[in-house]
Amino acid sequence: MTSGESEKSSLLSAPSPAKKPSVHFSPAAPIIIPGPEEAEEEQDIQDEEHSIQDDEEQDMAVALYDFNADGEDELTVKEGENLTVLERDGEEWWKCRNAEGLEGVVPASYLEVRVF
Repeated sequence: MTSGESEKSSLLSAPSPAKKPSVHFSPAAPIIIPGPEEAEEEQDIQDEEHSIQDDEEQDMAVALYDFNADGEDELTVKEGENLTVLERDGEEWWKCRNAEGLEGVVPASYLEVRVF
């Protein structure tokens, strides 16, 4: 490389003194990122609101037959007992809550959804 080429090469790679870097800020309001404790409190509030919405949207069912729980995740129900359907994970078992607040799964075939 000749000295002329070397000068030309360094001129091409050198930053232009006329151009100064600039910073542009968004005109939108800044987003505040909560700290760990604030984020946890906010999540608890969202969970509570979601739970309240779930309670309002849950179906009611009546037990068509007696069912005796065999496992610890099952719920014993009596024929004619009103239940709140919490989850319908499949067509075979539904998670329900009885009037005493106990929760567990019950065979879906033992239940009839009711509109009250």
